[in-house]
Amino acid sequence: IEYCKRNKIEYEYIGTVDADMNLESAYFENLLKEFKKDPKLGIASGGTWVRIKGKEIQLQLREDIPSGGHRLWRKECFEETGGYPLTYAVDSVSNVRAKLRGWKVKRFEEYKATQARMTSSAEGLWKGWKTHGEAAYYLGFHPLFAILRAIRYLFEKPYYIGLAYLVGYLHSYINQKEQINDEEIRHYNRYIRPGEVRKFYWDKLKAFVYRRDRGER
Repeated sequence: IEYCKRNKIEYEYIGTVDADMNLESAYFENLLKEFKKDPKLGIASGGTWVRIKGKEIQLQLREDIPSGGHRLWRKECFEETGGYPLTYAVDSVSNVRAKLRGWKVKRFEEYKATQARMTSSAEGLWKGWKTHGEAAYYLGFHPLFAILRAIRYLFEKPYYIGLAYLVGYLHSYINQKEQINDEEIRHYNRYIRPGEVRKFYWDKLKAFVYRRDRGER
């Protein structure tokens, strides 16, 4: 941004790419087309795949949670939401701020980005998911919501990530560590996010029942 200011370079979008990410050839070109279709689209990413033991597996994430390692912001959204905050779960914080200011945030699964390693595994999965739990407390997640999320993670491989997440959250909770100094983020995570998650799983259940009734797999 500072380079563009100094050299009087105009730009409309800002992106991030993690070092372990491989993008399909027209990845950002395709995302830009989506931005041009919808002037209220503030943050977008493609779908996320991860390469494990030579196999590529698609991560199943909500449509309204664009990934952080391969995303684009519209410049106006980036500036209106405070840029790239130096905080825990920076991608989650920027998504929430964008939503609360009327911007759309979306992931487009048809545009493929592939990680070379599992999410949060740079320093080992236990430490990475323990940090996720610490971040959940920092962002104001309700204890019951955090426990339910940890239980869900116990059904994902490797199964211990749910325990690591819970250890991180409870350690921060018991020691009453500092939480984010942003009331709108804490309110969203405590009262609004649980409703979004319930709706997401309810919609998935209805879709499953519908497919079953039609004899589909």
